[in-house]
Amino acid sequence: SQDYDGAIVKYEEFLKTYPFSKYKPAALYRIASARFQKKEYGQARLSYGTMISQFPSDYFYAPLAQYLIGESYLVLNQMREALFAYSKIITQYKGYPIYPQAMYRLAWAQHEVEDLSQAVQTCDNFLTLYPSHKLTVNIYLIKANSLVHLKKYTEAMAAYQKIVDMAPLTEIAEEAQFLMLKTQYEQKDYSSILTSYHYLFRQLPPSTSKWRSLSQLIAGESYLATNQIEQAQGIYESLLKMYPSEMAAVYAQDGLAWCYELSGKHKEALETREKLKEMIKTDPSLSAFS
Repeated sequence: SQDYDGAIVKYEEFLKTYPFSKYKPAALYRIASARFQKKEYGQARLSYGTMISQFPSDYFYAPLAQYLIGESYLVLNQMREALFAYSKIITQYKGYPIYPQAMYRLAWAQHEVEDLSQAVQTCDNFLTLYPSHKLTVNIYLIKANSLVHLKKYTEAMAAYQKIVDMAPLTEIAEEAQFLMLKTQYEQKDYSSILTSYHYLFRQLPPSTSKWRSLSQLIAGESYLATNQIEQAQGIYESLLKMYPSEMAAVYAQDGLAWCYELSGKHKEALETREKLKEMIKTDPSLSAFS
């Protein structure tokens, strides 16, 4: 393991010996970072603050220190304090290398504290400045999720679709596709869900993603909601074969029992529910499902 205490002592000795060294900003920063690694977040913030107050215009260390002040709040789930720390980078360090990462964190923190309109605005500002950045798809996800909470469903769906178009066959695209279907399901827009299932999911290559399993589950639930029992049963059975260890399998087992029940196959329904009980019993994390 790293000897963070030893590193702190060495950097403090260096500062005493060379108080006017050009490496002083780096030494102050590394003292703070060693405290951060030790999870002494309060002391780390004080040390980062010292570095910033002495060298506020340092191109590399000052904005990075401010960013890590935000991170020190984030790990403690102190979202509003983190939000304030990230916002300082936005107002004081525009154009610096850490700026896009800070914008992303700011948008995420705004979403977490339910400052949703501001989260959308921050996302739009990011997309204007960095349309091709590696974090662009993540920004679209924050924007879409915020828009859903604001009940701006059409705009949210467009943002989710952007992710699918920009990063096809990736995990975040699978997540976005699921969230699109989930939004439609909550709006009881079953026809759109089933259209997507027919024309999209049957053409995609197989995936082990948990999001794919949840997307297929929503298709099954939509068939069930529209009384298309046979089609729903087919999806539930497929889910149980392809994703036996995912949460979706538990819901698929329950859905399959309903399919049997609604088809008048009461014995099969009872047997399926007994299997569901066993699934729940063998996984304590599923106790809430029962």
